[in-house]
Amino acid sequence: MLLRSELPVVIRVKGRDFVPRDKEVAEQFKSLTFSLTDVIRILADPDPLFIANKMIGFVNFTYLSGVRGVHVTGSLLGIEAPWGRIAQRLQRNEADLKTIVNETINRRNDIVHRADREKKSLDGPPQEIGYAWAKQAVDTIIHVCLCLDELVSAHMSELEAQGEIVAATGTL
Repeated sequence: MLLRSELPVVIRVKGRDFVPRDKEVAEQFKSLTFSLTDVIRILADPDPLFIANKMIGFVNFTYLSGVRGVHVTGSLLGIEAPWGRIAQRLQRNEADLKTIVNETINRRNDIVHRADREKKSLDGPPQEIGYAWAKQAVDTIIHVCLCLDELVSAHMSELEAQGEIVAATGTL
């Protein structure tokens, strides 16, 4: 998981400015809380791994996925306008990519939660599904994830080249 491996590094490098000023990120974490014990611990020892693990635990609990998941993950890891960058790198239309991801997530939810019946037609028959559609949907999500991995890897390499990771962590 990208957040598990890279978020502590980004927090170390950027310090208190690691959270992007972004509506989606703010919305995702609006109900994240730190106990008084957590706050005292952070004040005494601002351990990036502790903060990252707290955020990752929250993300695991709140189910970060789909279009928002890609955006929030990319943004937290320092990728500005992640969907635009992904679309550009894949030479695809951003809106089309988001539509495919959303439709696939919705279809997955229909399958898992409603025996493959549409939310608006629970009494109806199961939806038809074709191999070509399913393959295209899964492949698109794989390509989006691979692209996000590449963008984050390149960003982390840039931080290393600038010496920011070395200065913040003492290691590469």
